[in-house]
Amino acid sequence: MEYGIDTVIGEGESQLSFGQMQLLSLPRAIVTNPPILLLDELTSGLDGVTERTLLSAIRQVSSNRTIITISHRIFGIIDADTVNIMDAGKIVESGSPEELSSKEGWFAIYKRLEEHGRKVG
Repeated sequence: MEYGIDTVIGEGESQLSFGQMQLLSLPRAIVTNPPILLLDELTSGLDGVTERTLLSAIRQVSSNRTIITISHRIFGIIDADTVNIMDAGKIVESGSPEELSSKEGWFAIYKRLEEHGRKVG
């Protein structure tokens, strides 16, 4: 890119696709070494192969930081200690992924759908 790392990315700033902007924004956020990283629909613009590669990379750099992940897909949740399921602005389920998988709530149902190849969200 013309300005290298100083290139402004974002909506209306460059000729990059949404997925390309995501892939460039995340490393920029990680190298600043923030104690908290907020990931909102991290993989929404990515293909399956890139999604798996990206999630693996995030796992490698996440050991010393808190990650808050917002996702409509169960697969987009990165190794969560606690998952909060919200509906109409209220938490309707809360617990570890293992706890929520063992209940017959939203999390368990959507997890099974995604495991069977259904795209949810």
